[in-house]
Amino acid sequence: MLKPEIFKLEITADLRAKLQEKVFRTLFDNIEELPPLHRTREGIPSFTVTEIKERLKALLPTYAKDISQHFEIAPRNNRVDALDIGNRLHDWLKEAILFFRREGAECLREGLSLPNPDETYQFVWSSLFHRKLISLAQSSGLLKNDSDIEKCDILMECIKLWVKEICLNLKKLNMKNFSPSTYFLDLETQLNSVIKFGNKKIHLRSRPDAVTLNQDNGEICLWEYKYGNQGQYELQIAQVLFYMSLIEAVKGVTCKRAILWSFSPCEEIVPQKAREDIKIEEPTPPFPAEVEEAFAGFIGNELSVRKLKVKLTLATKKQPRKMPDNIMFCGPAGLGKTELARRVASCLELPFINIPATSFSNLEQLVSEIDRTIRTHNLQTEDNGIDSGKPRLKYPPLVLFIDEAHKLSRKADEFLNFFEPKERRAVVQEFVGDFVDATLLLATTDKGILPSAFLTRFRMIDLVPYSIEEVGMIIFEECKNRKIVITPDVCQGIAKVGRLVPRLAISRMGDFLEHNEFKAGSYPFSLEGLQNMLRDVWQVDENGLTANDFLYLECVKEQPRGILVLNNLLPCKIEEIRNIIEPYLMQINAAKSTKRGRAITEYGRMILKKRPEWM
Repeated sequence: MLKPEIFKLEITADLRAKLQEKVFRTLFDNIEELPPLHRTREGIPSFTVTEIKERLKALLPTYAKDISQHFEIAPRNNRVDALDIGNRLHDWLKEAILFFRREGAECLREGLSLPNPDETYQFVWSSLFHRKLISLAQSSGLLKNDSDIEKCDILMECIKLWVKEICLNLKKLNMKNFSPSTYFLDLETQLNSVIKFGNKKIHLRSRPDAVTLNQDNGEICLWEYKYGNQGQYELQIAQVLFYMSLIEAVKGVTCKRAILWSFSPCEEIVPQKAREDIKIEEPTPPFPAEVEEAFAGFIGNELSVRKLKVKLTLATKKQPRKMPDNIMFCGPAGLGKTELARRVASCLELPFINIPATSFSNLEQLVSEIDRTIRTHNLQTEDNGIDSGKPRLKYPPLVLFIDEAHKLSRKADEFLNFFEPKERRAVVQEFVGDFVDATLLLATTDKGILPSAFLTRFRMIDLVPYSIEEVGMIIFEECKNRKIVITPDVCQGIAKVGRLVPRLAISRMGDFLEHNEFKAGSYPFSLEGLQNMLRDVWQVDENGLTANDFLYLECVKEQPRGILVLNNLLPCKIEEIRNIIEPYLMQINAAKSTKRGRAITEYGRMILKKRPEWM
């Protein structure tokens, strides 16, 4: 199970002095290079702190390396859906602070009056959990399936750690004059002010995560929260620097200290003594050899693969071999859903039956497709008595994979009995199919349109997009297998041209190999050769963006637009916008979704500015 740990970085006056000059100068000197979207009535460029962070990412490609030299960086981990958990964590911590400022103030005071620190923590946590967090969890929709319940568990564990840190900090204060509403300053309204640097000005508007006031010494401290890979860590440090200046401009006091709280997911480790006490036996290797072998060489989505390994370890002990639960792989196209399903079938040593949801419209057609396919595997059904007045046919153990499961949404009720794990029963016109020994795997890019009654019959495995490093590694291994020498930077270049989708990147690599064989002088395995391929063959930029991607960015450059408006403005179908253009532009942070519609980011504007001349 994943458990969070806290990494706290304190930004002191000395550290701030080392970093702020470079960060501020970069922004102020390049304001006109990327004109701001907003200006005040006086013509002063106006930004939110988030927009500044995006702009710095576009203007400072080496910033992360430069800033990381000054201190230890929080551990990176891409095993969970960090963005979703991070956003919820921000909201829940804000609600926790409001609780302590208002109706929970007395609970906090009472807890702090207890002599034992552990008693203080338990009392404060219990009060917050029962009076606030339970209702947040119930209203969040995170209690519907296993995957979301796991997110809810991680959120609760993060807030537990936060509460413990709060109690330890407050125990050091003089409780006689302590007031929760004064310690946690009111940040429900947005802060606005003009920030000066040299002879230039910007108007800054934003709302920090939290600001505290030490009533003993009058010291103000800024808090910012981060979860996992939610945002680039080094850029969030720059974000903190601007928040500190904003608070000073608004409040008229010096913000001497800031803390960046980073909640990082890690495996729960049982201490050695506890292992001995409860006699934990460490399996060697962690999973059976046949399970490890089935997933050998699969790169990315480590958490999802681990879940499958756990389930397969149990499934391989059953006779016949089968998954006790139905599995639904969720996530955008190109994340390896079909490949994972094939590996499950390989591990179970069962026939793999792949039937897309687009090839049938009802249960009768699905069973007919299954019958046709199993005959090609020389498999047969067995008579198994009578059911509902019809012959009952028992199907052999197999792995049935149905892709694009969201296509079943209109007639989902018809498939409920078939996907019921304890039954797996298909009532068709001439017989009743018994699929109790089958392993059922589905895949979808949009689980949100499926009814809850349908979803409750599945264990969800949410796949996350590949990183550039992971796709680069896949390309490197492909080249290694073909005995081709290629450098990591070229591998990552091909990964970007492949839009961070392994199969597309491998296809691009195949094109590169062909052109190298055709004319090695023009298309060597180097960055220069890759640049020639971009221009001569693929007609895309270095990020793999096509003409339609650039048109999309042009459409949202001046103002946010809804998906239907974009569908009218772009020369492509809405499915291409939703499934191909938008996911990748948002993944590389060139576009974002807002309440007013899709909008361009600062990095997206930089990409537009650098659009290749051949496009």
